[in-house]
Amino acid sequence: MKEYSENYSQLLAAIKKEIDSREIKQVELANFVGIKNSTICSFLSGGRTIPSDKLIDLLYALDIKLVKKEETIEDVVMQVKYKDLIQRKRDFESEGGVIL
Repeated sequence: MKEYSENYSQLLAAIKKEIDSREIKQVELANFVGIKNSTICSFLSGGRTIPSDKLIDLLYALDIKLVKKEETIEDVVMQVKYKDLIQRKRDFESEGGVIL
């Protein structure tokens, strides 16, 4: 889990760096990718994930490539899906839901 956390942090850092270097407004990027601005802001702060297809669109829009040879885009997507499932479980439980 530690390795995943480090990889995820590195991915977020790369995305933020690319946004800053291009002087792109987050709202413009969100519109281009097709997600709400509040969603992309929360994602960039590490608070939430975004759907894997939107993450791929975001990476392509910013021309971010994964540099680890053993890690593919599919690996990152699986990691994001896992984090999204965990977040949904937390949201469900915080709303009073019980998982049997």
